[in-house]
Amino acid sequence: MSAPKALCKAVSDGNMTELRKLLPDCNVNEPSDPESKYCGKAPLHIVCESGRLNVLMLLLSIPAINVNIQTPYLETPLYFACQHGHIDVVHQLLGRPETNVNIASGNDWTPLHSACENGFAEIAQLLLARSGVDVNLIAWRRTPLHLACSQGHANVVRLLLAHPNLRIPSTGPHTPLHLAAKHCHTDVIEMLLEYAATSDDSAAAALWLVFLDDAFPLDKAARSAVLKSISTRVDSSVLANRVGSAVLGFFQS
Repeated sequence: MSAPKALCKAVSDGNMTELRKLLPDCNVNEPSDPESKYCGKAPLHIVCESGRLNVLMLLLSIPAINVNIQTPYLETPLYFACQHGHIDVVHQLLGRPETNVNIASGNDWTPLHSACENGFAEIAQLLLARSGVDVNLIAWRRTPLHLACSQGHANVVRLLLAHPNLRIPSTGPHTPLHLAAKHCHTDVIEMLLEYAATSDDSAAAALWLVFLDDAFPLDKAARSAVLKSISTRVDSSVLANRVGSAVLGFFQS
């Protein structure tokens, strides 16, 4: 068995004894054979998929470890940890200043995209707290906010809306608001509209025009119910100042 394959097997099995034997004579960053069952992954990728914290700590103790190493499909260790919801692993990786949170996989997905799509709010919170994280990166016409809204992950949406650099796409037929409506996530719809009514983001305010447009994928009765719910939490003067004429026109139509 080749050294890279033996090392990957020991990591996959969580065999600490074998790992300690192999590591002194192995290149910890050497990838496995792309044609093997490990698909070109390095040991750090494998442990971040499995979430074995003891193995991770051993690998991270090696000075030469590359925490941003990529697979043939460009996934990083952080990407795998976020994809599989291993918050302790994510925490350890983010504790390394060299960890790059914005490296995208081959399909342009970042760790934040993965965490938001899967509803891992605690992981999303850790990523969003990282200096330099790009909260607006687009992959397949989707930002992390699009993914969280589409899946109805309200806790993740709330975290994204609180980020100072967030910019909400508010044009076209595939805004986060459209996706929330398409999948009947009323709580997310209300959250987005409340944000649009109370934030300083002028682009976000355009979500109200999207919501009140006849082409929006909710009927008038459903939209009226949303407006009624929001009016119990948002001061009427604030709502009127931001979108008053549009709302009035909606009820008069």
